[in-house]
Parts: sequence; C-alpha cells; structure tokens
Amino acid sequence: MEHLKNSWLTRERAFTAFATGPLLNFWKQREEGEFTGVENVPIRYVRFISPQHDKVILLCPGRIESYVKYPELAYDLFHSGYDVVIIDHRGQGRSGRLLADSHCGHVVEFEDYVDDLETLCLKEIVTCDYRHRYALAHSMGGAIL
Repeated sequence: MEHLKNSWLTRERAFTAFATGPLLNFWKQREEGEFTGVENVPIRYVRFISPQHDKVILLCPGRIESYVKYPELAYDLFHSGYDVVIIDHRGQGRSGRLLADSHCGHVVEFEDYVDDLETLCLKEIVTCDYRHRYALAHSMGGAIL
C-alpha cells in the first residue's frame, strides 16, 4: 500500500509509461460479463477480482459514460485491496439500447436502471463472501444507486 501512495504522488510525471505499461496490462486482465436486464436489454459490466480480497466496490458511472472510462480508478482500488465491479447502464457504454440510434440513451422507466443494478448486485456481489461492500457513483449513477 505504501508503494501505491508513493506512485500516486509521482504518476503524472510519467503517465504515458504508466498508461501503456502497468495500467494497460491490468486492464487486459478484466473479466467482462453480461446479463439480461429489464425488457431483455443486454447489460454489460467488468470486474476485477482476487481471492485475497475481502471487500468489493461497485462503480456506477454517469450518463453517457462507460466502464472503459475507469481503468485508472479500478487499478488503484484493486491494488488497494478491493474487488471492483463496474456496470454500463442500459443505453450507455457497451450495454444494449432501446432505440435504433445508438447515440441516444433512452429508458422507458428510470426504475429499469435500478432493477438492472440490483440484478448485477445479486449476481456479482451479494452471492460472494465479502466482509465489506461499497459503492461509488458519479452523476446519474448516484441517482440510480
């Protein structure tokens, strides 16, 4: 952990080397998953897990965001001892859309976002033996959470 604290203080000076080395290698090890959400919409997510971790953090991105925006945060959390799960909400990122125009994020009921998130939690978090469970949300992700 002390090594990570020191790297956080100096990372920006050599960010390209970090991003194309350790961060890229970490991101390549992600586990991608998918489940069927409300109205049969495919919901995509990624996870980073280690048998040594006893705590998990769920990341809930905001509108027009994808899990592909969060590799550095996932890296830091994982190396701080957390398993990390990141959802792409319906109509966002790599999850399914309800409209033919993939640039439009549309939802029939806001509660559909909540139901999808609950499904992910039941699938990836509740069924695991974590001592601590946390969530971190940005923007629309906070309203969903």
